[in-house]
Amino acid sequence: MRVQQDITARKKAEAALVRHLEQQAALYEFTDSLQRAANLGEVHEIALSTIIRALGADRASILFFDNTGFLRFAASRGLSQAYRTAVEGHSPWSRDTRDPEPIAIADVEQSGLPDDLKAAVRDEGIAALAFIPISVRGQLLGKFMSYYDHPHDFVESELRFALTVAGQLGFAVDRVRLETARQTTERAANQLVAVVESSHDAIISKDLNGIIASWNASAERLFGFTADEAIGRHITMIIPDDRLGEEPEIIRRISSGENVDHFETVRRRKDGNLVDISPDDFADPQQPGPHHRRLEDCARHHRPKDG
Repeated sequence: MRVQQDITARKKAEAALVRHLEQQAALYEFTDSLQRAANLGEVHEIALSTIIRALGADRASILFFDNTGFLRFAASRGLSQAYRTAVEGHSPWSRDTRDPEPIAIADVEQSGLPDDLKAAVRDEGIAALAFIPISVRGQLLGKFMSYYDHPHDFVESELRFALTVAGQLGFAVDRVRLETARQTTERAANQLVAVVESSHDAIISKDLNGIIASWNASAERLFGFTADEAIGRHITMIIPDDRLGEEPEIIRRISSGENVDHFETVRRRKDGNLVDISPDDFADPQQPGPHHRRLEDCARHHRPKDG
């Protein structure tokens, strides 16, 4: 007597287990590689490889909102320029959408996509696709897309895994952006310090309480105080008694966002002698630049009138 058994369910379970293990291995490699990524280009390439490998996609793309709220391609694999141009900007969510859910389209031909979008997808040879939101700290940064050349049945575990990938991608992008911003700020600060220190003008910065925060070499030569002697003291140390009324008015105008135009005045050196100077380029908090400081660090440039 022959006994036949239906092993279809068992094979499906075994295949699902293998798939799960493959995804976990891909996720481990993904997170490990992201920690070593030095720039956004590396992050994007690592993510694309993981999306295609772990989700069994034929193609993939990553898009982020720009400063205007327009969704732009950051990276892609296997997509034509014509397709990217046709669909760029399309998003199922607005930039301020909270907790967006993935959207999976198992068969493009049977979908409710707008006709123009469906035509672009069809012309690219895409039969199925998924929109996976990328968020960090509650903010929607963009999405990644997985594309399939044939209709594809999306299962819940697959979409959950896609969200995990998106979460790791969002954290990596945020980390690199913050580090890039920090490095840019640091370079700008170092350049400003170099400009200030090499300037022939005496450059002094102070906070809105009038406390001196920086004092360059030219200020040392002009006023006779070293930086160690000046920093931390009140700016009135170089203002003659009969000119003390100028300082509150200067601070008031800067605090209200005004520019303080060029004018001539008198300041006092360490030895007690007076020197005629012309302060220029008071900080405009709305227009910070290489020769400006923001309100909490208002730059003042001093030079002798006859210099």
